[in-house]
Amino acid sequence: AHYLIHSVDDSVHAPLGLRAALAYSQIAPDSPHAQHMTSHIFLALGMWKELVAANETALSVGKEKFKPHNKNAAFPTCGHLYTWLDYGYLQQGRFADARRVIDSCGEEMHSHSRMASGADLLDSDETSAGGFSAMRTRYLVDTGDWSGAVAGMTVDTKGVISAEYNRDFADAYRAARFGASDAAGNAVSRLKATSARFLAEIDAAGIPAGDPSHLSLAIEQDELDGLVLLRQSDTAGAIALLAKAAAAERSMPMEFGPPSVEKPANELLGEVLLDLGRTQEARAAFESAQVIAPGRGQSLIGLGQCARALHDSELSDSVEARLSKVQLRAALETSISLRPE
Repeated sequence: AHYLIHSVDDSVHAPLGLRAALAYSQIAPDSPHAQHMTSHIFLALGMWKELVAANETALSVGKEKFKPHNKNAAFPTCGHLYTWLDYGYLQQGRFADARRVIDSCGEEMHSHSRMASGADLLDSDETSAGGFSAMRTRYLVDTGDWSGAVAGMTVDTKGVISAEYNRDFADAYRAARFGASDAAGNAVSRLKATSARFLAEIDAAGIPAGDPSHLSLAIEQDELDGLVLLRQSDTAGAIALLAKAAAAERSMPMEFGPPSVEKPANELLGEVLLDLGRTQEARAAFESAQVIAPGRGQSLIGLGQCARALHDSELSDSVEARLSKVQLRAALETSISLRPE
């Protein structure tokens, strides 16, 4: 069951692994990893309720197994399971629960931060600072709550380049998407410097050029440069760069887990095109985003807006049926009002 799940845990093949995922939690009920592994299929199918339940169960089982052997140690509150759980909460619109996960990881980062070495240092799940920074950035990008408590949280990078990069990406994305042109340019320039150092460490670790860690850095840079051009009224240049980023994202190898591009490029392209009134093109971008990350709420909302504008009732009904299962739209309407001018 474990190997079958790993062999099909991408959005195209995940239906083939659903039976194994449903069985695996029963096969190994006292294994935290087994409980989590089921969520690989649930995430790839956009089954957010099941994904959240799987990782909550994994953490509960993990705590019970941890206590007898670590009586004086604190159970970790950062790491792989929390990253997945936090993403599931965001997709359900459970922003308060997502904040709770981030708060707990932040406490670990400041009080007894976990470190790693070698290539593991580059994986945000392997360090407290990396996990906190990644979840904070995902929260800010996915909720649009740039004026709330999470935006004010300090990232103590402690020499963890992945944490520094995610922090700087959040700052650059906010400035490029919502700030003034001069502020956007400065923030994007800072990110470029951080990205160059991150890339150098990725290369030094022997990670191949085709790895998503390489590709996502280039995609995110094109996204930000495109947004800066948009704020400078160079619409054609902006769309060209955003389309380039979207094409690169589509060409990336299918992978499991939350999107490695913090703001999925096809989703961003769709949002910008929709803002420009280019609805048919926006629809195509959102549909591509859904192929890569089925059920992701932010692109579903954009697709629904396109469907209504194009008077496609069948598509609109399909989108509404999926969104009705979560509270994402209502939560976003609250957080979007907090976006900076």
